[in-house]
Amino acid sequence: MSLLPWPANPADIHKTLKEIDEHLLLGSEKFIRQQIAKPVNYLVSNPSACCDLSSQESFWLNVYSIFNANQQLNEACNKMWAAAELANITRDAIWKKKYVPIGPEFGGIFMTGTLIPTLYYAQISAMISILSSFGCIPILVRGTPFYFVRTKSGWRAIIRRHYIKTVFSKKIKGWHEQIIATYFGLIYRKVALPKLPAKKIAKLKDMRNEVHYNVLGDLKMWRVPKRHQAYGEFVPVVDRTIVASIAILNEIKKVTTKCDQRYATLRQALQSQLKLL
Repeated sequence: MSLLPWPANPADIHKTLKEIDEHLLLGSEKFIRQQIAKPVNYLVSNPSACCDLSSQESFWLNVYSIFNANQQLNEACNKMWAAAELANITRDAIWKKKYVPIGPEFGGIFMTGTLIPTLYYAQISAMISILSSFGCIPILVRGTPFYFVRTKSGWRAIIRRHYIKTVFSKKIKGWHEQIIATYFGLIYRKVALPKLPAKKIAKLKDMRNEVHYNVLGDLKMWRVPKRHQAYGEFVPVVDRTIVASIAILNEIKKVTTKCDQRYATLRQALQSQLKLL
């Protein structure tokens, strides 16, 4: 029995989801969660259980997969925009010239402790969006992290660490690490997720830990000037992931939040004004 997401490519996922009325994706989160409550409880309570792909329960899990993908994509775009605005106002041409900071002691150097983590969270959100689009949804149920996976035999719920150990033969605890390991593990297993630069993402994760826990904790402030230019290095990586997530959602169903339109505006600014792409 395969636990890999199915179908394994966007064209076939589009065919699988063609019966979903796009208006359903515009419903409230509360409404959609009410519809999936029964299959979620059933699958979590019965580890060997499976919702047949032709069932009503499976239909609503399909709806939720696209709904969640849209939410996570919107979150990624919002975080990217926030990071870009922070980087913009701390530019030499703007800072203390066209923008007056709240506190005179605060400056662009300190923003590294916010910019890098914000980019990193945008990256993780965009990767979760892609996983959800492919039918591998991270869900927290009563405090326990699960993957709800649309397999060829139906929807299944597997505790995340068990899924990673079973499918990829790895023991990984941290939830960020689990998302990253799942993404690249599925690519290795021939699931057609967009190719992303694994080494760059690992470097972004390491730098996020450094500036978030050390710089903001004021333990190693000597690192801050050295890391101040790192923002520009990682923007293209996060942008590539967000663009891929937008393309996947538009191919298999639809971006419902209009964040793709807002993000297109941001990309123009990143390309022309900030020259980061």
